[in-house]
Amino acid sequence: MKQKKISKDLFEFEPILDVRLEVTPGWKFNEWELKGIPLRIEIGPKDLEKKQVVVVKRNTGEKILVKIETLKKDIAKILEEMQNELFEKAEKLLKENISKTENKKEMIKLIKDKKIVIVPLKNHKKCEEILKADTGGAKVLFIDSKNTSVKNKKCIISGKNADYWVYVGKTY
Repeated sequence: MKQKKISKDLFEFEPILDVRLEVTPGWKFNEWELKGIPLRIEIGPKDLEKKQVVVVKRNTGEKILVKIETLKKDIAKILEEMQNELFEKAEKLLKENISKTENKKEMIKLIKDKKIVIVPLKNHKKCEEILKADTGGAKVLFIDSKNTSVKNKKCIISGKNADYWVYVGKTY
């Protein structure tokens, strides 16, 4: 069977060959997508005649016709492409959800809106405890060592001179 040979050739990608006949292809596609399989390779009789397969990317649903002879090389490229697409999407989402403020009420509102907020903070354990209590559980996620210009900035909690800018948010 040609599918088994293709599966063997793609061994390094740990393929799962689903040859069940008691369920429809659509059922199989849905099942594996729900399980998080990143790529689906569809191998039908017509595809085998044309010496090609259909590769479907889970992140976009894009279908790509790939010649069987170049499949191994193309799978590696497609997976790398998917990794880059997912990274860019995550990076964009992160950047869109970061705000900066020196106003405590605004910070609390932004935290409630599930944003990450950059605020000036004093290096004191009590400030972090109050921050957590006032925001319903938000905490310091990151201290921005590159952005240390907090001269004349007041701590969002204590009102005293801040020591650094911090990223504050809730972890879910």
